[in-house]
Amino acid sequence: MTQIALPFETRRTAAAQPAAPARQGAPAGAAASAFDESGFRIGLDHARYGLTPPADHLHPAHPVREGWLRGRTLFAGRVLPARREARQWLALRLDAWLRGRPFDELTVTPRLLARIDVTRCPVTREVFSRGETDAEDAVVIAVCEAEGYAAGNLAVVSRRAAMARHWTPDDGPDPLQPAQRQRLLSLLSLGTPLPHAQAAAVPLAVLPPLRLRLRNPVQALQVLLTQVFAGPGWARRMAELGALMPAAARRPYALYMSALLARSLDVPADADADERSAAMEDAGTHPSVCARWHALAAQIGPAEAQRIVRTAAQRGLWPRPCRWVEEEADAAPAAGDTESLTR
Repeated sequence: MTQIALPFETRRTAAAQPAAPARQGAPAGAAASAFDESGFRIGLDHARYGLTPPADHLHPAHPVREGWLRGRTLFAGRVLPARREARQWLALRLDAWLRGRPFDELTVTPRLLARIDVTRCPVTREVFSRGETDAEDAVVIAVCEAEGYAAGNLAVVSRRAAMARHWTPDDGPDPLQPAQRQRLLSLLSLGTPLPHAQAAAVPLAVLPPLRLRLRNPVQALQVLLTQVFAGPGWARRMAELGALMPAAARRPYALYMSALLARSLDVPADADADERSAAMEDAGTHPSVCARWHALAAQIGPAEAQRIVRTAAQRGLWPRPCRWVEEEADAAPAAGDTESLTR
């Protein structure tokens, strides 16, 4: 099984040490003020949900502790329910604050985390154990680490998959199996801006999780074509998408879709949604499917891929719409995403 090397950040982020005194290692000057203010708000929100911050953040004068103490007074007797997504949201904010990672407090909310929640890890395909310390527990990651925690850049994976993100051969045996490693690389590539040729070379080993923005037009096209067979009416969608292809790409398109169709017909009729998705993900790594995809992608540039995806959205040809980011003429990512592709 071919694996593509991707330019993802693989340097380890050192775990933050308990702050005693509280601001040890914090930025200086105005940055320190903003750092403390963020910590104060995190402590305040712990109190809002009737939760106590971790002991490492309860030292005297610690900003999280100060916010928590203030919140206990403000919200005494009227705290919000501390549901799982709220606890996950607070833990995510605390981790981002400690590591100095961007966190969009306007878009990343407990409600968003509840909406992107799934029952299985897209990397390992194991059912989440729903604890807080096990390797198969669910955790939220920023798919593109440079962009931090923001709506459209989040995925729910197992703790084991999240930790394996930064694995190198120097660490010993890979904690993931080869197929799982390929699915992890595929997931990270979907949310990371890549050169067109490199994005086209990554096997589509995993379909995009809920609300993940697809950052590369050629991968958005591949996701669209893979999802053609996700529901009834696939023959019509297949024909209409073929008409959108540039002339040089129409024969490679027909060969690629025939290969995908053959794989989709192998899926049992009584398969559930998870089984069908897994089968199409496996099809994306099959040697014959990969070879035909590469032949098709070689005939389609980023602008053409973007045009096809946009037109398909306008015509309602996405059986399972995804989010994607259109690019400006200068290839810079646009600020928003096409609303019709939001699920």
